[in-house]
Amino acid sequence: MEKVQELLALTQQMEKLLDGDIYAENRDDVMANVQDLLEKRDKLLHQIEPPFADDESDMGQQVIEINHRVERKMNEQFAELKQVMKQVKQQKKSNRSYINPYAQVKTADGMYMDSRN
Repeated sequence: MEKVQELLALTQQMEKLLDGDIYAENRDDVMANVQDLLEKRDKLLHQIEPPFADDESDMGQQVIEINHRVERKMNEQFAELKQVMKQVKQQKKSNRSYINPYAQVKTADGMYMDSRN
C-alpha cells in the first residue's frame, strides 16, 4: 500500500510542477525535475505488484486520472517548445538573409548567355 501511496504522491508532485508558471527561463529546471520524478515513478511502478486492496485500486484510479492530465500538460509544453524552436530557426534564417542578402541568388559566373545564335 505504501508504494501505491508513494506513486500517487510522485504523480501529484509532477502535476503540481506542470501547473506552475513555466517560462523560458525556468523551463529547463522544471523539465529536469519532471524527468527525475518520471524516473522515480518508473522504478516504483516495477515494484508494485497485484493483488490490490480496494483502497489501493482507488489510489490507482487517481494516479491514472492525474497521469492523463500530466500527459496533456507535457504535450502542451512539447508543442510550445516546438513553436519556440521554429521561431528561433526562422529568426536565424532572417538574420542570415539580412547579413548576406545575395546568398540565395544563383548566378552563372556573371555571364549572360543569349539563347539565340
